Amino acid sequence: MKTIRMMTAVAAVAAVVGGAIAAGSSAQAAELEKLDLTYIPSNSIYWDLDVGVDKGFFKAEGFNAQILSNQSSPQSMQMLISGQVEIAISQPDPLIAAVEKGAKNIGVIAAPATEADWFLVGKKGVKSIADLKGQTLGFSSLRVGEFYLTRNMLKEKGIGPNDFSAIQVGPTPAKYAALQKGSIAAGVLFQPTATLAQENGFPVLTRFAEQFKGFPSIVYLTNRNWASTNNHGKRFTRALQKVHAWLYDPKNKDEAIAILQKYSKRKKETVAKVYDLYFVTDKLYSKDAVLNVADMKKTVQLIADNTGLAKDRIPKPEQYLIPKSDGALLKE
Repeated sequence: MKTIRMMTAVAAVAAVVGGAIAAGSSAQAAELEKLDLTYIPSNSIYWDLDVGVDKGFFKAEGFNAQILSNQSSPQSMQMLISGQVEIAISQPDPLIAAVEKGAKNIGVIAAPATEADWFLVGKKGVKSIADLKGQTLGFSSLRVGEFYLTRNMLKEKGIGPNDFSAIQVGPTPAKYAALQKGSIAAGVLFQPTATLAQENGFPVLTRFAEQFKGFPSIVYLTNRNWASTNNHGKRFTRALQKVHAWLYDPKNKDEAIAILQKYSKRKKETVAKVYDLYFVTDKLYSKDAVLNVADMKKTVQLIADNTGLAKDRIPKPEQYLIPKSDGALLKE
């Protein structure tokens, strides 16, 4: 009888302790603030966001970070403008178009890389850029930097806008599939798929980082009100800078590769090559997630030149940048 009473008492204590732990966990979760991020996890340019979520850097700043996948920069912008997410990613072009059309409550808070990591990759049998004349090229959109820069580069090589066809294919996996089928002659591929294509014998015709210096191909966006409330912006970018320092630390290489493998579904050898491209050889990734404002201004001018945006309609930096006082990582 005594043994039964002891077991009953132990069970009661365990139930109380278990309930307290569960309550504590629920309370902790309740204290964390919503941080929904929308991006394409399979693209390695968002390595910092993957790590921030996976390693708890955002949680350490009081955020319950969740990933909502999207298929394009315009879709990402729509999710931010509609209030579905706190942080969105975009090529600069959709941002400038939105601001020019009256979007006042969004802006850039950081940038993951100093240069574009894109490769212009041809289908098998294409040997040089000259082979693209009269061919069809695939892009994620026809109103983004990857299209404008490719068109400008081809023009310099003697292939004018009327000498090739351009079609919107979708994100990088769709462009790679089109290359494999031979339905496009070349496409702008993002990492790590660009490296995978190279490994599989598809010719790299151009590396954008070599052709175009100081081009912020991707920017991180947020809502101005959110950034200025409860130090959200400062807390987010503080976590982001810790992630970038973590990624650049050689002792974290294997774990960083494993995290990107998890999100990108690419093999270790491919991801390791991208790691070297970002952090060792070319150092395409930013060490501090800071956006160079002068580079952004040049990019905005590129957009204006390619879209026919009148000079008096070109947004000013204060219209598309979150203030430093609200946490934006900016270099004047």
